[in-house]
Amino acid sequence: MFRSRARQKAPVETGGDRRIRLAAETLCSAVERRMDELIRLVEEETNLVREGRMFALRDLEPKKKQAAREFITGLEAVKKIRPALEQHAPDAILRLRRRHSEFRSMLQLNLAALATAREVSDGMLQAISDGRQFGYQSA
Repeated sequence: MFRSRARQKAPVETGGDRRIRLAAETLCSAVERRMDELIRLVEEETNLVREGRMFALRDLEPKKKQAAREFITGLEAVKKIRPALEQHAPDAILRLRRRHSEFRSMLQLNLAALATAREVSDGMLQAISDGRQFGYQSA
């Protein structure tokens, strides 16, 4: 009357599958590290602008461009092999997607703050060059 259900065994990972999974996880982790570096640099840029250290931005710009290039290169590699990643490292690709979504949201907020800070800074510089003063009254 009762049928015993055969337990489904998890597929056995072969040596080749394991190598593919490890390579996929390594790629996803590398993209995450590049994303973290880019976040750090954008936050540093935002802080410099808020502090009014506009000249310090020149030193940061090449680092930020390089980090962005490396991040985009990593994303392109992920896109090219996405089906294999989804098959062999689904947890890693899911984590990367979640982190990328968080990254985009954080980047939008940071860029908005950066644009506002730059507008204020540009306005102050323009006012100074026009000869206006801030918070000072002539006696």
